[in-house]
Formats: sequence, C-alpha cells, structure tokens
Amino acid sequence: MSKRWYRRLIKTCITFVLVITVCFSVLTPSVLAVSGGVVVTKTLPPGVLEVERQVFILVNIEREKNDLPPLEWDSGLAAVARRHSDDMEHRDYFSHTNPEGQTPSARLRTNNISFMYTGENLARGHQTPEAVVSAWMDSSGHRNAILSDKATRIGVGFDNYYWTMDTIG
Repeated sequence: MSKRWYRRLIKTCITFVLVITVCFSVLTPSVLAVSGGVVVTKTLPPGVLEVERQVFILVNIEREKNDLPPLEWDSGLAAVARRHSDDMEHRDYFSHTNPEGQTPSARLRTNNISFMYTGENLARGHQTPEAVVSAWMDSSGHRNAILSDKATRIGVGFDNYYWTMDTIG
C-alpha cells in the first residue's frame, strides 16, 4: 500500500469516528476536533448550544480534510455571533450589516475582540448543523472563510435557524 493511500484511509477513519461522535454528542459535554490526524477532546464552556458545538466540529473536519489546523473555540466571539443571529431573527433581517449599519468588524471591536483577520458566514433556514456547513462548503465565499489559513479562532451563534459563524486570526 502506498503512503498516500494509507493517509487517506486514516483520515477517512477519523472522519467516520467524528461523524459518529457528532451524532451522539448529546451524551457528552466534550467536543472532538481533529489536529494532525489525531482526535483531540476539547470541553467547551457551559451555555454553548449543541448545534453550535456540532458546527464547530464539522468546520474543523472540513479544515482537516484540507490539511489546515483546527480552529479554537472563542467564547467572546461566540457571544457576538449568537447576538447577531438573535438580532437577525427578532428584527427580521438577514445581512452581515445590521439595520444601524454595524458591520461584523465593528461588532467585534465594540465587544473588545482584537483581530488581524475576520470572516463571517451567515445562513438561515437550514435545519441541521450538517445542512448549514454543507451549504457553506458549496459556496466559494463561505468555503473560503471556513478554509482561510488566516483564521485561528471561531465562534458560532444560532437562533431559530439563523446561523452566524465568525472567525478571527
């Protein structure tokens, strides 16, 4: 067997284990991420919704498939993302910019989050974390945000099928 085939087999097995873990993650407070082909357990803070945890896992699976390091969970970033999802849902709009003209970068600065790079993915109506991440991966701009080598941290927000994924680096 070639080295390449063996690496692909290992990645496929890890992906399978992670998908199974996502399906049963309701039973555990820990989240699995992939780093250098090794499954790493990371406990997220209280208050993180299960669907947000699953998006975190699925985004890191996509990054691993593309030989990128996993993103680290950032609670402050997640709070900003969750507030934006909540705001869009309650004020019935869908945009990176809120009705007052505040952009993703401005929201981060207002919340004292430092960054050199920022990216934001939005979605609405997708019923599952798998559906939203799949839709993002099928869109070049959203895919680029997930696979940016400049991104190091992630926060995910969810409110009534309004999804926000913020990344910084």
